[in-house]
Amino acid sequence: MDRLVQTLAAVLLVVSLASGPAAVACTTFVLHDGQALVVGKNYDFFTDNGRIMTNQRGVAKHALLMGPGNPARWVSRYGSITFNQVGKEYPIGGMNEAGLVVETMSVEAASFPAPDDRPALSELQWVQYQLDNCGTVAEVIATNAAIRIERPGQPVHFLVADRQ
Repeated sequence: MDRLVQTLAAVLLVVSLASGPAAVACTTFVLHDGQALVVGKNYDFFTDNGRIMTNQRGVAKHALLMGPGNPARWVSRYGSITFNQVGKEYPIGGMNEAGLVVETMSVEAASFPAPDDRPALSELQWVQYQLDNCGTVAEVIATNAAIRIERPGQPVHFLVADRQ
């Protein structure tokens, strides 16, 4: 574990030295030493609000779409802890009780599939959906057949990690 902590400290030092004051970005990383898995994230810009939320299993949920469409509906299989800046059910990232981690990052080049018949949700509700329903990265990937992101408000991409 000491080597993992040393590596983490070195990564944080390099990131802090490399980021300029005008950067509007974020940093997310995963470190794994064969025994422990550490996920870290920060914004490389100032933001002044956020809440830690607990999310229970067994709760019926539905997506809120900004236009007409087919909103996704589900019942949460897993409880989770999330970091939310917009409101409950709209996490920026979090971790569920199965050990699945999902984090959101900004990227100007992000693109999403064209609308189709699959149930839809926002990019932040997608994070909550995955934490509510999936225990592994493979399960997250499999949800692509069942749901889609509807017109994202922000150009984002995701880091997804599980216990493995």
